[in-house]
Amino acid sequence: MMLQQFLQDFGYFALFLGTFFEGETILVLAGFLAFRGYMQLDTVILTAFLGSYAGDQLWYFLGRRHGRRLLARKPRWQK
Repeated sequence: MMLQQFLQDFGYFALFLGTFFEGETILVLAGFLAFRGYMQLDTVILTAFLGSYAGDQLWYFLGRRHGRRLLARKPRWQK
């Protein structure tokens, strides 16, 4: 019973963070949990979209803002 309560309480937040940093792997798990009835499919889709979009925007901004400086320090990364 504790695991079910944990998934209900933190499932969508964990999904947001998972799609923010990683992406598809956590989404497969969330789809399975939605199939089993622990999460709502429409909320899973929306949360995954928002997490993925926010993560993409952050990484783009960081690369745009600090990318040249980082590549100047690590020239091997330019390959």
